[in-house]
Amino acid sequence: MTDSLPGVRIVRASEEDIPLILSFVRRLAEYERMSELCVATEENIRVSLFGESPAAEVIFAYLDEQPVGFALFFHNYSTFLAQRGLYLEDLFVIPEARGKRVGFALLSALAQIALERNCGRMEWAVLKWNQLAIDFYLRLGAVPLDGWETYRLTGEPLQRLASAASS
Repeated sequence: MTDSLPGVRIVRASEEDIPLILSFVRRLAEYERMSELCVATEENIRVSLFGESPAAEVIFAYLDEQPVGFALFFHNYSTFLAQRGLYLEDLFVIPEARGKRVGFALLSALAQIALERNCGRMEWAVLKWNQLAIDFYLRLGAVPLDGWETYRLTGEPLQRLASAASS
């Protein structure tokens, strides 16, 4: 990838970047006040991002030669558009680099990837308390999806539901 903004360089992650990916994941978990939920390891990342069937992709933002942000994304699908979309799972910029258009450069690069891959839309979720991020996304022209709530199954409830299928 090339420079998306003067001074900011966007680079696709490779398998050699696994320790850097994990460090950003841990910093993101800390920022989101969810460190206790972060159980990612280098091996989990190796298998899930660089194994036989990669589940997601990562790009980094560099200022000078320092990695200062990352975005992890994957494809979803819209039945109404009959097109895949790009789902941004995580975006994180270190505090020292905020306000230097690093987040904008990452999102701009993702929008470029989405269009290159003929995606019909780009989506993500944001924590309700993260007003700085919400304001940033609104300035870009993003709109919140009114009428939609996100639900999640993990752990025992997920296992219980899955076991119902084999009963």
